[in-house]
Amino acid sequence: MNSTASPNILLTGAGFTYDFGGFLASEMWALIFNHQLVQKRPSVRRIMLEDFDYESVYERILEDTTLVSEDKKAIKQAVFAAYSKLDAMLINKPYGDRLTAVARLIDRFDGNDHSSGFFFTLNQDVFIERYLEFDKKLLIIPGIPCPPDLSTKKYALENEDFIALPAKPEITANISNLMSTKNFYYIKLHGSFNWKRSDGTDALVIGKDKKEQISREPLLRSYFDIFKAVLSQENKKLFVIGYGFGDPHINEIIANSISVGSNLKCPKVSSLFCL
Repeated sequence: MNSTASPNILLTGAGFTYDFGGFLASEMWALIFNHQLVQKRPSVRRIMLEDFDYESVYERILEDTTLVSEDKKAIKQAVFAAYSKLDAMLINKPYGDRLTAVARLIDRFDGNDHSSGFFFTLNQDVFIERYLEFDKKLLIIPGIPCPPDLSTKKYALENEDFIALPAKPEITANISNLMSTKNFYYIKLHGSFNWKRSDGTDALVIGKDKKEQISREPLLRSYFDIFKAVLSQENKKLFVIGYGFGDPHINEIIANSISVGSNLKCPKVSSLFCL
């Protein structure tokens, strides 16, 4: 592949927004468990008290054929409410210089005249969408032609702010083009809280079998291919913020890119970053 991505690649996880009012996994579990619909469903409460991993609980309840539709509806609405609460916590905060510093940090991963920049995230909140102006600074969400401008909205999302994903995105065949033009791409590998799948369901990749969920959604499958293609190129540096390395399908790509000739640099690992 002759085209190339920018040498420095950014990947963020839940810890990225924690200092701005975001929630960690244990806090998400508590919000979901305390939701009024969950409290009315004994079977859901029992499962949650057996397992404090909200992603595992979510997948288990939706796939359990012995549970009734009201149980599944309760966990879905409770999870959506938790993400709505997370979004509310991120609105209209007096971030000041911290937000400016984050914007400057992100700008360092932009491309140049001969390559594109890539900002990958595992987060499903809309913190970046709310606080960075996308098309005005060439930060683009590939495969979504006209995303809503959330940077002007400092209140809860409305119906028009939810995006229906295309059933047949055409970005997989254009991965080379994505890397050879001067754009800056923001790629949400696990979907987004304000996205709907092409079949109308929520486009949140939650659970233990994320790789299988990704494979069922054309746009997310394309994103996964882009992630592999970018990291497989030679002489890249991956900067990771707020990701605890708990997703095997993500770790596998990183590990393969380091060990199979791509020369990906990630020699120093901590809870916040690797360079």
